[in-house]
Amino acid sequence: MTELYVNNEQVVLSENFSTEIIEGNPFINPIGETSLDITVSLLEPQNAYIFGYLQRTNSRKDTTQSFPCKLVVNATEYHGLCIVLEFSDEVVSIQLVFKNSIFTYAIDEDLMIRELNLGTAAIPSNIPANFNLTYPQTDFQLLMVLDPDITYTVFSGQELVDGDLLNRFTYTYNSALSRYDLTYGLDGNTVAIKGMFAAGSIGIKKVLYSPQPYLAAIIRRVIEALGFQVGENEIVSSSTWKNAIIVNNDTSLRFANMLPDWSVKKFIEQVQIWLNCRFIYNPTTGVVDIRFNHLSNENAELVQLTVLDDFTGATDEQDPVMNRQRNIEYNLPETDIYKYTDLGELRYKFQNITTSATSLPSLINSMMTVHNPHWIYLYEPDGNRVDAKLILRDGVPAFVDEYRMLQNNPDKESADETLDIVPAEMALIKFFIRDRMNEGTASWIWLMVPVVRNSQILSMSIDGEEDFVSVDDAIKDSSLVSEDTETKDVMQIVMFRNDRQYTVHGTSVAFDGMPEAYTRYMSDIHPDGTYHKTVVASPEIQNPLSLQYLNEHIYSKEAEIDATKLYRFRFLTPLQDLDISDTFVINGEYYRAFQFNKKINIDGMEEVIEGEFFKLK
Repeated sequence: MTELYVNNEQVVLSENFSTEIIEGNPFINPIGETSLDITVSLLEPQNAYIFGYLQRTNSRKDTTQSFPCKLVVNATEYHGLCIVLEFSDEVVSIQLVFKNSIFTYAIDEDLMIRELNLGTAAIPSNIPANFNLTYPQTDFQLLMVLDPDITYTVFSGQELVDGDLLNRFTYTYNSALSRYDLTYGLDGNTVAIKGMFAAGSIGIKKVLYSPQPYLAAIIRRVIEALGFQVGENEIVSSSTWKNAIIVNNDTSLRFANMLPDWSVKKFIEQVQIWLNCRFIYNPTTGVVDIRFNHLSNENAELVQLTVLDDFTGATDEQDPVMNRQRNIEYNLPETDIYKYTDLGELRYKFQNITTSATSLPSLINSMMTVHNPHWIYLYEPDGNRVDAKLILRDGVPAFVDEYRMLQNNPDKESADETLDIVPAEMALIKFFIRDRMNEGTASWIWLMVPVVRNSQILSMSIDGEEDFVSVDDAIKDSSLVSEDTETKDVMQIVMFRNDRQYTVHGTSVAFDGMPEAYTRYMSDIHPDGTYHKTVVASPEIQNPLSLQYLNEHIYSKEAEIDATKLYRFRFLTPLQDLDISDTFVINGEYYRAFQFNKKINIDGMEEVIEGEFFKLK
């Protein structure tokens, strides 16, 4: 028997009632689970009452709202939402949504993320101590970021044209311990920055903060703003991805203002593509779980499924959401720094040199000795694959080509997916260690800081005949500029862990060190030929934000399916509900389900279910 309840009231169904529930595997089919449209008679007094007498002109029923519903099929209850599609004097057409479709329905196409109430950042009283915390202990950090578009008119009409650091840090000399203690510099006190940009003695007073929120914190706040709670979150369980931070130059304490002007739908879709994860509504617990696709494959149970007939192969084109089978690119803004992160055709036009260097210091020494600006150096520390490319940038060895397109689809040249979540551009600055009012420049460290901007920049096209120029010149030659364009509306990401290793240059001093955001475990090479690690790792040049790294550690670990053929099987309704995300053994071969089609009539669910499957390779 089939019964439908809306707002706890039983709907009168017609004798010829029928519908079909389509249950999609959320890891490779984003539709979730929905029913087809149902038509209900408003001539039945009970139905007219439940739906607020929609057929009457004086009805006050808000048809834009959804209503809680329960569909009882035999002994199984499906709890979900009822959505009014349209109505006439005699009937109302409704749609029932269940399982993950409940969460999908809440993500309105027009709902903008900045319109949500995501709360505000509560600035801690001891800011340096906050750097020893990570999410979920804290929702944000106050990392330094460089905004090259902020300039200040100072004394004698001079202008600081090199930009300014937001969330500036200085030091307070601790005479009792004979050391410099890290101090936050934007609390209203004047900060001396002589030598920072070689612009003389300038005092800048700022009182505003620019919080940099953890991505996981924003995900939680978005889900809560939609009326749900976060359940299991495998991003937070990851020792790497829980450290992702969204960098921005907004001085509002509202979290919504720190984000790009995206819809909520785009935000969630971008996170799902980037980390190959899924936001899955759990109807049993009523929470939204965030699950990695590849872990669903590793943790899947094997289920023997007996089918009623032989399989039928179908060549219908489906689009299983599988990153290991798609080309993915970053939508990198065309600023000067980003131009070095994807060489494009340049990687094939210059001589690629595989060095015999067995360590990064030996490669740097070799490059400085040979000093050939026409070469792209390939660094292969493990001897069997290219881990990094380096060029001489302004005479200094520099990593390049770190964010090139990931090509997992050999049948296409272009990208299947474009990510507006991008690694932040990073700048290497000379940071002087000094007291608040001390303008001395005797001691300094090289520091990597994220660059944030909202300015107009130049795009570049490369003329294939100019191979005689150096790689560095080809990347930044102004004669190659084609047109003006605006910086893309992207979300910039860095990683953060409170691992700080610095070499003090000049006069050695005792100091706390500096908190640092990073994209690569190894910072850029300093002009004096040295470098430092931000996180101890092997190999030390790994970049956790590169698409190649994501492919190695996330994308390539998901189930390897043959997406060229879709198989359809018919099988009897099992005694217990099947978990569609499991791995099914059919006729001795392994399959992942794409979707189940379950037909329902007034007497209950039909005995036969039709399933669509992809075979595992």
